[in-house]
Amino acid sequence: MSTPDNISLPTGADWLRLPVLRLFLLLTALALGVVVAKGGVMVGFMLIGLPGAFFGLAYLMNNPKMTLWGALVIGFFATGVARYISAPWGLMLDALLVVGWLACLFKFKKQDWKPLRNDVMGMAALWYGLVILQLANPEMRSAMAWFYAMRASGLSQLLAFGLTFLLLRHPKYLDKLLHFSIAFSIMGTVWGLRQMIFGVDAAEQRWLYVDGYALTHLLHGVLRVFSFYSDAGQFGAQQAMMALVCGIIAIGPYPTKTRIGYGLAALITFIGFGISTPGRWQCRA
Repeated sequence: MSTPDNISLPTGADWLRLPVLRLFLLLTALALGVVVAKGGVMVGFMLIGLPGAFFGLAYLMNNPKMTLWGALVIGFFATGVARYISAPWGLMLDALLVVGWLACLFKFKKQDWKPLRNDVMGMAALWYGLVILQLANPEMRSAMAWFYAMRASGLSQLLAFGLTFLLLRHPKYLDKLLHFSIAFSIMGTVWGLRQMIFGVDAAEQRWLYVDGYALTHLLHGVLRVFSFYSDAGQFGAQQAMMALVCGIIAIGPYPTKTRIGYGLAALITFIGFGISTPGRWQCRA
């Protein structure tokens, strides 16, 4: 719709001249000042970050695949980062997956839901149904404890499986997942070697001695390297899995450069597996 040439549309400065808008902005500023004064500096930083959060939410709603990649990053690094920065990282992972599902639901008519009809989703849904039935367990002590436990034991995998079948069906995404996993695993080995050679830092010492993990991670004064994973057992199992996957690809019918790259990745992650168990080559913590 066009406007006549002799009529000018109001500008932002014109709107700011309105007394009602000025009063609204003044009251909003006063309210935010009271909130920051009551909540402290962290609340102020959260308010400053709100525009970025809304922008990020809009971006994820338009690019739901990024919710899965973000969940992958959090899954790898959240436990390690939590030793330095306390935040609800697990809830962030679930929030990303929920946003991905909301993005799919908003385009319900355009979304192809047929990929969800498979045995994997059926088993995941059945398992989560059993998790929900635990609410009726007479031995259950706390619904809040169930809420935090069921996310890792059922909800997260159900949400992630479904989004994967809906959004990442092309084989190229399998390659991306493999490459990201290898890169993150190599980073885990490097971080573990840092712990073995130079010792743990202050945050990791607190995790060992204050949180009580030294009982299982210091055997006769020798450190079981845990890298940025939840514990040494998880670190070793994940590194062993990646070493096996990379080793199989390295002996497969691929170009020489590809086989060498995967072979090096297999060697590095196997070293990570090796240092997750105590040995004479490791330093004393």
